[in-house]
Amino acid sequence: MKIDFTTVLIRRNTGSAKYEQMLGWNPNVSENTIPFSVADMELKNAPEIVEGLKQFISETILGYTVPTREYNAVVCDCMEKRHGWKIEPNE
Repeated sequence: MKIDFTTVLIRRNTGSAKYEQMLGWNPNVSENTIPFSVADMELKNAPEIVEGLKQFISETILGYTVPTREYNAVVCDCMEKRHGWKIEPNE
């Protein structure tokens, strides 16, 4: 799949945090200004990401979920490895 690195998507008025912040600081900024404040892209999503999300959505029931035991175990392991903070899953 080919990734499109040439089409620039203007994210004004889409709820983009960096555009909202930029416009809050300077509401008169030029329409062509692209803020470089956070890692939020103005490029189209890579086709692999779009296809992966489509597959996930087609195979998943969407609803309210809670963390699984496996998820909690991974979080606890990560906190201990990265921060030396030993926590228990019920915490």
